Amino acid sequence: MEQGTRIILWDIDGTLIRNRDNISNKHILAINEVMGIDAQAINNTSGMTDLQIVKKIADINSINLSPNQLQSILVLLDELTKKEIKAAPTKAHFNVEKTLKNTNLRGWQNGVLTGNTQKRGELKIKSAKLTKYLNSEYFFFGNTFTDRNKLVEQCTKYLSNRNIYRTVIVGDTPLDIISAKKQNVPVIAIANGKFTYQELDKFNPDGLVKNLDDEDHLFLKLLDTFFV
Repeated sequence: MEQGTRIILWDIDGTLIRNRDNISNKHILAINEVMGIDAQAINNTSGMTDLQIVKKIADINSINLSPNQLQSILVLLDELTKKEIKAAPTKAHFNVEKTLKNTNLRGWQNGVLTGNTQKRGELKIKSAKLTKYLNSEYFFFGNTFTDRNKLVEQCTKYLSNRNIYRTVIVGDTPLDIISAKKQNVPVIAIANGKFTYQELDKFNPDGLVKNLDDEDHLFLKLLDTFFV
């Protein structure tokens, strides 16, 4: 892979696709069904990996999960997501498809860096009809990492081993910003999700936009500053 390869790694929930607060909490449903209990959910999971969420719920409920039980929960989580998306397909945020198309035309590779499991992430992308704009060679998922910092760390190691150093992370939560900055990867925050522009600004992202409205091409201009 040439060193000039330029990669944009997109978060999925709240960044590429719309948040769905009205949809059931699938993590707690999966845990309760596999374990046969009535566990207490956690309130804020923004930016966390699926594995992290499951383990966090287990910790606050004093549940000891065996490796097999943990795997069964993640598999059920995938199945619950598949069923939910069949009933209510995911939808891309405004101008996401156009932005992905424009970045592809400019020679950038669009990938994914998400806390979702691989199955859940791919289901959401496919449902939102974004698959054709994304390069699966640069997909990084949250089913094997207990926090987003480890996910980004592994991602950067993978890319550096391929001599790729021109990468930008795009996300909508403080954890997206914090984890990217810890690995010295430029990060653009988008106030598309649960966090406001002002809330995200407090974490000092390298770039910040309210959304992907391309009236003044602000997002593309920000990319240019990282990929000169």
